[in-house]
Amino acid sequence: LGEYAELVRRIPYHPDLAFPGGESHGDVIRRTQSFVKDLLKRHPVPGREDTMPYGSVELRERVAVFSHGITVNYLLHHLLEIPTEGIHRFPAANAAINIVELARGFPKLLLYNYSPEPAE
Repeated sequence: LGEYAELVRRIPYHPDLAFPGGESHGDVIRRTQSFVKDLLKRHPVPGREDTMPYGSVELRERVAVFSHGITVNYLLHHLLEIPTEGIHRFPAANAAINIVELARGFPKLLLYNYSPEPAE
């Protein structure tokens, strides 16, 4: 950790701290929140007020998003409508698959941190 040891210890509890020249967690929160808002505008899903027969779900489209673990973690929190203050409670792993379903405006986590075994 070297000269940044204290900063590394403090960053999880102070979202506006950042490495010199780097992005703070607060910056990532704002950037990912903006991305999710834009994503939902470009790929709208039926809202909570939309009426559909119970049990029916119309698959409109699938969207894949790839990024680093902490960024994916913030994206999951925004999509699942979970406060970002608890970001370190269930971290998204690097190179893992996470699936969120958005139907009737209610987000559902279908798959979390799945890492398939490499083929031999």
